[in-house]
Amino acid sequence: HADLRIGTRKIHKFIYNFAIFLKVVKEMRMILPEKIKRLRIRCFLTQEDFAKKLGVAFSTVNRWEVRNPL
Repeated sequence: HADLRIGTRKIHKFIYNFAIFLKVVKEMRMILPEKIKRLRIRCFLTQEDFAKKLGVAFSTVNRWEVRNPL
């Protein structure tokens, strides 16, 4: 039974850590688009120019900035 308790603790710790990870990811998904746009604007670039410099499509940059980074 002792082995079972250790396993259960590890599972609970994993679940707790995973919940924290998901919270951080959610917060980053909210913050990252604003930072991308701020960086682009500070460089005086349009979304199209920014995309060209990064080697991605305009639609990709647009998607990043409207809070859909995936």
